[in-house]
Amino acid sequence: MKTSRSVGAFLILLLGAAAMVGCSERASPSTSPNAPASPHSTATATAADITTLGFESGIGLPADTTVHWDLALDDMQGWELVDDRMADLNEGDHVVYNAELTCVASFMHLDLAGTTGLTDLQASDDALRSEVERGAVRMDPAAVISSSLGFQTAGNPGLAARRYIAQAETGVVGVFFARALVSIERGVLFFATCDSEELALETAETLLQKNTVVLR
Repeated sequence: MKTSRSVGAFLILLLGAAAMVGCSERASPSTSPNAPASPHSTATATAADITTLGFESGIGLPADTTVHWDLALDDMQGWELVDDRMADLNEGDHVVYNAELTCVASFMHLDLAGTTGLTDLQASDDALRSEVERGAVRMDPAAVISSSLGFQTAGNPGLAARRYIAQAETGVVGVFFARALVSIERGVLFFATCDSEELALETAETLLQKNTVVLR
């Protein structure tokens, strides 16, 4: 792939990635009323006090909890924000691209309204599948693995998440992370789409070390 910095080259890359992952829309996981709910609960005075949140702990979040990405934009040299109007993003969502025009990364928020009967893990997998399959790429459930996201403060990988790697027919590779918080009907999604799997994994690791998920 050419690494021209022209607007045309950027649009080709961005649209190619969007064709696989649908980066301008939130994931909308399906409901599954027959799925068992987690029996575990973790109550806390305020969500901001939590430093580790496993999949079985989300059910105990206070009802007024909010979740969002805390982006360290000043610490992301070599990355530029996509104009919200160009990507038609939802409020609070951000897309960035690197100077070489070989990667696009998206920090998104999930609206889980109406999702009932699922555990956080099940809803996270649903969110992954919904986003991956927007681009006609079938997700293999057996290839989804547990991972983590930075949580509350940089350097704290305290938020359990699910991860999947997908490859489009064009050769673009996407690394996806999702965490659903069913009890508050919200969640977060991250994905990096690049020219190769190695570059996508490296990009995801670098960006997720700098940018964290925050509960308030």
